[in-house]
Amino acid sequence: MRLTAVGLLAVILLGVGCAGSPGAAGVASSGPGAGSAAATDQPLERLTIPVSQTTASNAALFVAHDGGIFERNGLAVELVNLGAGQPAQAALVSGEVVVTAASDLVAVNAIAAGANVIVVGVILDTLPFQLIARPEYGSIPDLRDTTIGINRLGGLPHFVLRYMMRQGGVDVDRDARVVQMGEQPERMAGLRSGAIQATLLQPPFGTIVEREGFRIVGDSAALGLAYPNGVLTMNRDWLRTRRDSARRVLQSVLDGKRAFRSDRELAIRTMQHWFQIDDVALLEDTYDYFSKILEEQVLPRPEGVQLVIDEVATEHPEARNLRVEDVVDSSLAGELR
Repeated sequence: MRLTAVGLLAVILLGVGCAGSPGAAGVASSGPGAGSAAATDQPLERLTIPVSQTTASNAALFVAHDGGIFERNGLAVELVNLGAGQPAQAALVSGEVVVTAASDLVAVNAIAAGANVIVVGVILDTLPFQLIARPEYGSIPDLRDTTIGINRLGGLPHFVLRYMMRQGGVDVDRDARVVQMGEQPERMAGLRSGAIQATLLQPPFGTIVEREGFRIVGDSAALGLAYPNGVLTMNRDWLRTRRDSARRVLQSVLDGKRAFRSDRELAIRTMQHWFQIDDVALLEDTYDYFSKILEEQVLPRPEGVQLVIDEVATEHPEARNLRVEDVVDSSLAGELR
């Protein structure tokens, strides 16, 4: 079932209340490929997993959902889009859900603040952002003294924007104005209207506006940076007491990655479903982009996690003492097949 960001936290809270226990919210999955029976006669375990964005960065989750992979691993998963990492992490920290899919940036922030959560796996371990500018701006240095839109101040895209602009010789905090404008369609509208001069988008949305004459002046994927763009973060107590359930969630993500890379038709059909885009050529371009960077690794690279810790520590000094092993529990990954 495809859900929008509006009111989804309320949906989670209502679902948890009806289920009577943390992590039991949600309904049986629906959509292409759903309905596959689990390998055993046991009833499917219901889980709600908030995601921070409906983009191909979370393709492994969407393919696991629409391809029946969660069901084959004994899970009935409802994916809900909360539009940003902070609300998803807040639902986890509060105990309303037991697993989330968001950036490592929000996970490290929560861990530094003492939250009882831990990263157990990576969904995408690099940055797939395109910096898109209006036609009159041909390069990153041209974006000095402009207004740049992002989804949410202080989140992962804000970090990515700083990093990419810095690679182009521009200090975005000093030399430009960054404004919060919501999800990708809203930022695309801002570009078209001239309200902003640039923004960060992910394929296929960057390709859509490029076709209209806007320019791609930077692509973070080309930098080859190790950075846990999307991770699975779990409640530590649930991980300890429901380890088999936790393992099946992480196994489903790994299986989703494998299916995305090996089954082009399923991957394109899934993106069509979640993005509500019928342009097959556009979806094929998106598949080609992400199939090159969606590797079948389970854990984030340590240097990427350390980069996140260092970034968080610039604003929250309590994060300076964190080690990679304080953020990532690698033991669950060793139990996968």
